[in-house]
Amino acid sequence: MRGRKRLPPDKPVYEDEVVAETPPSPTYSSPPQRVKRQDVADRIDKNKTADFFVMKKTLKFFCKPEAERLAWDKCIQDVNYAIAEAYLLANNYALSQLKAGRPLCKIDTPFYQLYLSL
Repeated sequence: MRGRKRLPPDKPVYEDEVVAETPPSPTYSSPPQRVKRQDVADRIDKNKTADFFVMKKTLKFFCKPEAERLAWDKCIQDVNYAIAEAYLLANNYALSQLKAGRPLCKIDTPFYQLYLSL
């Protein structure tokens, strides 16, 4: 027989029949409260006010045919060279501040943007 299977017919319940009823549990009288994670709430609030976004694309997506003929190996080598110079700059800055007995400022993106643009 094809199609949906038929369910067996319900048994008739007579008034004199005793139906077992599960008593409510004293430990689960109300459903448990949902716990709200503060770090997740902070991340959601921060993402609402974000002024940037990230798009992941391949080079073929935005490069013209002329750009495909560029020497990408040389470009990547130059970027790696700039990153190495930035690390050396940060190390020299930290050492000079420590020798002079001055406190270190936070070495983050604005630090690199300021000192590498000079």
